[in-house]
Amino acid sequence: MATIKLQLSKKRSKGNESEILMRLSVDREHVLRAKTGIYINSSYWNHSLAKIVIPRLHTSERKQL
Repeated sequence: MATIKLQLSKKRSKGNESEILMRLSVDREHVLRAKTGIYINSSYWNHSLAKIVIPRLHTSERKQL
């Protein structure tokens, strides 16, 4: 069974933004890691759920997310 895990990079770039990293595990011997090229403000990332939190207010940031 394959699993996909997402996390934020510890390196900050473009101000307060971090890149989303992806890890694909097929089995113990086959683990792939990749950079997605998607940058997000770290305040919009939920670490426990490993996904983007979109604010409920209608702002320009909501459209970007």
